[in-house]
Amino acid sequence: MLFIRVIKSFISTFFRSIISPSFVNNNMSQYKLNKYLYVSALYLFIAILNGCAVAHHWECKKDGKVFPMCIKDGVRYCYTKDQFKGNKWFSYYERSLSCIKGGFYDNALMDLENAIQFSDKDQWWLFMYGMHYMDYFPHREKGIVHYLRSFEMPDPETELMLARVELELSIEQEPSDRASYYLNLVRKQEIELSEKKSTPEINVKIVSGLVSNDYIWTNNMPVTIEGTISDINYISEISIQGNQVYLDYSKQKNIINHPLVLPEGSHKIEIKAKNLKGHTEIEELNVLVDRSGPSINIFSFDENNHIKGFVSDVSPTISLFLIEDNIQRPVSLKDDQFSARFSHDSENLIVLAVDWLGNETRLFLKSSQNNRRIFTQLIASRDAMISSDSGASTIKTEKVNSIFLSGWSNNQVVYEKMIDIDGHVISLDRIETLSIQVKHQNKSIQYNDLLTRKNLPIKQFSFNQSIQLEENENLVIISGSDSRNRLFSKQLIVVCQTPDAFSYHERLAVVMYPFDYAEWIQKPALFGSLFPESFFRLLGPLSETKRATFQYEFSKCLTQQKRFQIKFHNWLTDYYKSLDGLNSFSHLRSFQKSHAFIIGDTNKYIDGVEIVSRLVDLRTTRIFKTLDVFVSSDQKIDMFQMAVKLSNKYHQTFPILEGDVIIGDNNKIYSAILKDNIISDWPVIIYQNSLPIQNPVTGKFLGANKTVTTDGYMQEDTSIKVRNKRAVIKINKGRVCTR
Repeated sequence: MLFIRVIKSFISTFFRSIISPSFVNNNMSQYKLNKYLYVSALYLFIAILNGCAVAHHWECKKDGKVFPMCIKDGVRYCYTKDQFKGNKWFSYYERSLSCIKGGFYDNALMDLENAIQFSDKDQWWLFMYGMHYMDYFPHREKGIVHYLRSFEMPDPETELMLARVELELSIEQEPSDRASYYLNLVRKQEIELSEKKSTPEINVKIVSGLVSNDYIWTNNMPVTIEGTISDINYISEISIQGNQVYLDYSKQKNIINHPLVLPEGSHKIEIKAKNLKGHTEIEELNVLVDRSGPSINIFSFDENNHIKGFVSDVSPTISLFLIEDNIQRPVSLKDDQFSARFSHDSENLIVLAVDWLGNETRLFLKSSQNNRRIFTQLIASRDAMISSDSGASTIKTEKVNSIFLSGWSNNQVVYEKMIDIDGHVISLDRIETLSIQVKHQNKSIQYNDLLTRKNLPIKQFSFNQSIQLEENENLVIISGSDSRNRLFSKQLIVVCQTPDAFSYHERLAVVMYPFDYAEWIQKPALFGSLFPESFFRLLGPLSETKRATFQYEFSKCLTQQKRFQIKFHNWLTDYYKSLDGLNSFSHLRSFQKSHAFIIGDTNKYIDGVEIVSRLVDLRTTRIFKTLDVFVSSDQKIDMFQMAVKLSNKYHQTFPILEGDVIIGDNNKIYSAILKDNIISDWPVIIYQNSLPIQNPVTGKFLGANKTVTTDGYMQEDTSIKVRNKRAVIKINKGRVCTR
């Protein structure tokens, strides 16, 4: 107030010196004059302060020369679109980007330093004022400037060191693809100057794999490769089986945990690693996937309970056991052949063969009441084998070839993608060929080599074959022939279903809006808290055609793995209907309730293209995560590859997590597995396992449905808020999974 009074006194003296007393006395009362002087003083005070804010020494430096304005090739740089505010970080940041665009690096560094004094953390969507936000990356841009200066300055090592420090700090504070790209360039340049030579070192293995004859044996599903890939010159690329492993940026040590879905059989797994210097190393793993048990072949089973036969398997070792009355005893093998005797008659006689991976085959036998044990009568015996589609079957004597499937009935529902088909084939003559095929698969499983390996008259053949199913109905066909070329076959329909809690319609339902859509600004009810009226973008957007192509491919990539349900907003759908090649929406979903929406913007830098997407909670309008992808102008700007890369980021950032309910009540619960992976407000499903389905004969697990009890969402205190307070949730029995 004292300062305003001084200003008022000065203005009063000034006005009285230029305005006649008669004018003041005749036209303005003393009260009005004082009021006018006070207001004038206040405005002058504000103007002085504002002038102090914008009045600063500014010289444009370029190539060691100083200019009053930053002009290059007739274009002005180092300016802001609106009035420069010297006490606001966003003015310095905006002007620095303009300086970088024109190559005025010294000025850019000064502005970035000033911006950091006000706000020193890189982050997406930083609040400016009112309804205004900005993506703010001063450390990233400083790193880029130092990298670009390394080609101009006499001490490039120092510039590269400063660039690396800034870019690493930027990634630590807020990862961005543009920072990762330039960090790779900086490290590559440092390696070139240091002349370090190295090749990638690959140390990987198959989880739970056993080694024999240069092969790694496993029965896991999926087959997981784990280990490390390292190099002092930083690993820039890793591929497994020709598929790129997503890397945020180059690292000296990369931890690998990569699952592969492999069918049965031998596979050569190629792991390729490349360092920043361009040196490549390749490691090959010979993997043999065996999920099926040994075959059991019987020559004779006489009236004295004496059984003879042999076992066959690709496995290097096989163990054989006889089980009677739940008592198991081992049987020795000589050249895979065996001769043993059951100690007494029993209704539960089992021959068990186990390979070295633990895959089993069980041959179930029953004694007839008159204890006739002649193998040739097994075919005619009405209760010799447990295995029919509905339990004990009646085998007619005139049927010379019979196929029995243990415990399987037609249209059996299972909840596992990988199942075992146990069965037996009995023939009056030698079995020559046998195969199993799932109709939708091109490859059939052949047993011909096993049947002819010993050159013995095999008339009874027991198998345990692992097969992979697809969702819905699967037609399994078992067929073969005997030595007289008589054909026989059996068909089985297995219905594979996805548990309710993991079905596609329970996944996160996301609405995709057009990127860079100008009408968003005019939708305050939905987007008022997310989109500013100005400063929304400091750089120009992509062309409409490229943007449309990217979003279309991005939506397809997101739905391919069935992790997200995606549908277009009406604005986007109407737009695509008019475009050739982009008007097919078969990959999209139709759902009533949405959980989130995706918005985004595109930026054209002088050195490349950046696409930024934001996944936003529809309930709270909270941004779950901002994910981006950047491609430099030195590379081919491919919208499809950018869509694939961004989709991979989404799938790695938001995996499906599940865990047990460990404590809580019907309003708030906790789950240990989600504790370290909390994304506040992320929707979750609470479910319970139904009774497991088992094969009634073999006892093998065929999965269980997971019935949805209610839903909820994560909270910052690591708890889960339950929507339906009346839902019954049992501790240690209820489970939680993310949508």
